[in-house]
Amino acid sequence: MDNENCPGINKHCKIYGCVGRSDCRRELPRILILGHGRHGKDTVGELLEAYGFVTGSSSFFMAGYVRDYLESHGIVYYPDEYKAWENRHKYRKSWYDAIQEYNKDDRARMCRDILAAHDVYTGMRAVNEYEASVGLFDLVIWVDASERHELEPKSSMELEYDPSTMYYIDNNGTLDELAQHVDYLIQDYWPHLCK
Repeated sequence: MDNENCPGINKHCKIYGCVGRSDCRRELPRILILGHGRHGKDTVGELLEAYGFVTGSSSFFMAGYVRDYLESHGIVYYPDEYKAWENRHKYRKSWYDAIQEYNKDDRARMCRDILAAHDVYTGMRAVNEYEASVGLFDLVIWVDASERHELEPKSSMELEYDPSTMYYIDNNGTLDELAQHVDYLIQDYWPHLCK
């Protein structure tokens, strides 16, 4: 398809067929999605993909490294990284510790590694990583489902919602309502991010 009339980042990216092509004229912002475990960060990332964004989950990205970390520290053995990723909720603190080890010499290491191939990063949990890499993002989103799911302990989630620097998305309703919140986000913030 021809992307001559493509207006950029919105649903037209899929219509004009230019997403992922070298001649794609879109310039996407970098987005960081934060929130507690099971609050919908990855779902928001998936919803952004309808607009042409490529989403990278820290848990999925780090699964192989964390699998090896869990085994080498005698915590648990998984035959492959997918099994480790599937059970990540059982070992949140160990996942947090493994990622801290990965980033020990450069707190923004994992962030830069993810952003090398993605527009959206979901799942950051450490204050030191956030402070080292927040400048790499055009927008930070906080996803909240605290009416449906518990908050994580500080031992695996140090970050908190900051209304002065984060866009808040309420995920205490239905999936359709969440999708509508993402649509509003794109409508409200895309002109600002394109400047």
